[in-house]
Amino acid sequence: MDFPEEMKNDRRWVAWFYEKNPQHPNSVHSRKKVPCNLNSYMCRGSASTIDPQTWATYQQAITTQNYADTHPKRVKVTHYGGPGFIIDDGWGFLDLDNIPTVIANHNLGERNQIDDILDLLDHTYCEASQSQSGLHFIFKVDDTVEAFNKHPEQSSRELYTSKRLVALTGNVLDPEEPLKITTIDQETWKQLNILVFGKYAPPIKVDDSFSDTELSHGVLSAQGKQIMYLILRGSDADQFNWWCTADLPDISTKESGKKFPDWNGELIYYDPSRQDMACCCMLAYWVRYYVGEYDSKLIDEIYKQTNLYRPKWNRNDGAGTYGQRTISRAIAYKQGQRDRKIEQYKGMIVHGEE
Repeated sequence: MDFPEEMKNDRRWVAWFYEKNPQHPNSVHSRKKVPCNLNSYMCRGSASTIDPQTWATYQQAITTQNYADTHPKRVKVTHYGGPGFIIDDGWGFLDLDNIPTVIANHNLGERNQIDDILDLLDHTYCEASQSQSGLHFIFKVDDTVEAFNKHPEQSSRELYTSKRLVALTGNVLDPEEPLKITTIDQETWKQLNILVFGKYAPPIKVDDSFSDTELSHGVLSAQGKQIMYLILRGSDADQFNWWCTADLPDISTKESGKKFPDWNGELIYYDPSRQDMACCCMLAYWVRYYVGEYDSKLIDEIYKQTNLYRPKWNRNDGAGTYGQRTISRAIAYKQGQRDRKIEQYKGMIVHGEE
């Protein structure tokens, strides 16, 4: 198992393990891939695609893999899957699933879409997926690229530039090709989208009173990054990480009678609007804790980094957007909580004085 030097030199490695997926107990997706922290005991501490502090070096990843290779029984018990690589900060990832015939024809010498992609990406690193019926292409994007994630519902073709775990196999498509990472520009990025999806269709930018972020989750300011860092180090870490990394439904599951696993693994009737409010209340607390006031722009900016963010957030019905109203309600709720606590403590003896 070997990888390009560009990947080896970047500290964004994790281990990944298989876990049961309660959303799809009886399908091919009955197991999900979960990133784990190579710095933790037995690599079983959680890693997050949004927290670089939980990533490690290539050497740590390959040491773990070498141990797994010599301890197959341990691998079977722990459900260890292999090394993982986090896509973000200038990295790109194309995931093609369910194309066994296309791969077989390519291997037999027939020119097809795989060759077109490899030519466009100048033969960047490409490996087979765990099922051997799909391909992973890993590359880098330069500063000119209008970076965004694209994963249409029910699509077997996904394109990422942020917050994505790649469960690596090391099974390169063409062992004769040198291992390398290609950096692409905006024009190549457009051509790649057209080649994979048939058109170049970036998310529509939204011009509202909060921020200019878009459905690609937007740009996070230095203050926003610091607040997210604090959250992921605090008591709200598990819940916030769930909002950021889980594949959350866009609609309530109560009418269908189906339950959805929360951050503790408990099955709940999932309500997106209630989760929006809970998230904004949490963010209101942490934003005020960090900057000293309820900053709606910061709340909006950080919310848009989560997987709760969806087109409804920017929907304007004449009384402002749904997102604006949700943030306003959250701020009012947290301010009310704070006012009640202040009132409660009025007149109490503090340090021996009235």
